[in-house]
Amino acid sequence: MKLEKLSKTNQGIVLGAKAGYKFINGKVYNPKGNEVAFFLHRDKGNYKSYKVSFYIDGNAYTIRLHRFIAYQKFGDEIFEPGQVVRHLDGDSLNNDEDNIDLGTQKDNMQDIPSEKRIERAYKGWVTRYKKFYNA
Repeated sequence: MKLEKLSKTNQGIVLGAKAGYKFINGKVYNPKGNEVAFFLHRDKGNYKSYKVSFYIDGNAYTIRLHRFIAYQKFGDEIFEPGQVVRHLDGDSLNNDEDNIDLGTQKDNMQDIPSEKRIERAYKGWVTRYKKFYNA
């Protein structure tokens, strides 16, 4: 896949791997072998994941750690249309290599325990239709 066709975040994944950044046994290492800290990030939708920043040729790239791990494991396949990185146990903070896989969004949703899916659906429904019931 051509680098210039990727988003800046995906470019960071590829460039980080080519520069020698590695994820080994739960830790990220830079090309010199020093451990790199990663941090917890929470999206607007309360989705939690770890992110890591790479500095390459004077540019900073902040990427989701699970996508970097998936790139190490599957290569360019993670950039194929319709592919998402999955956490097989449904825990977005569990980045063990054995817990990371690729699949469709449907597969990804099925990885979430049914109780959590029902809870999320209910919260979404309440948020969406709340205005009709508070009249």
